[in-house]
Amino acid sequence: MAIVTVVEKDESVFEDGDFVIPSVYMTKNEGETLLENDGEIKAVINAVREESYLDNVMARLNPEMSQKLVVTAHRDTKTGAPGALDKATGITILLLLSHSIK
Repeated sequence: MAIVTVVEKDESVFEDGDFVIPSVYMTKNEGETLLENDGEIKAVINAVREESYLDNVMARLNPEMSQKLVVTAHRDTKTGAPGALDKATGITILLLLSHSIK
């Protein structure tokens, strides 16, 4: 089993390293040819998972306080990407909240 998507631009729809279902993408013309095929389709996906490392940025305000409020968000990106791939709204809300409580 695999997920096959048809895309306008030459880039995958799925970019989540934890997404374990194999996935491939193809052009619109290739997708139309695929739909015309009435037989079984066999996909061979030659891919590898690469180990990677990350850093978490943490900030504390008044660490001596007995009550704490934790606000968190994350942003995924990749080499060559102009910005966030997902959860950019969470980061935006976190930045606006930090500005409001400043």
